[in-house]
Amino acid sequence: MTVDELVVVGTTPVRTPIIGVQGSEPTLTLPPRVLKAGHTYVVVAACIAGGFVDAATGDFQTVTLPITIGQADSGVFTVVAP
Repeated sequence: MTVDELVVVGTTPVRTPIIGVQGSEPTLTLPPRVLKAGHTYVVVAACIAGGFVDAATGDFQTVTLPITIGQADSGVFTVVAP
């Protein structure tokens, strides 16, 4: 998963990657203070089947075929102060 920040510069939306997180479990945790109040973000989530035959041991470098990738963007959201 990646988290992108969205900013409008003039009339042009700019999408900047903030952090990428990967793991072999179905849930991921962001480090503290990555998302800032008043900033707007979108989460890009991907799920991969196959390819990473040693993912259970943490090896996300060795890739073999076949591999299937699905990816989706979340809705846009703005973080508010607690």
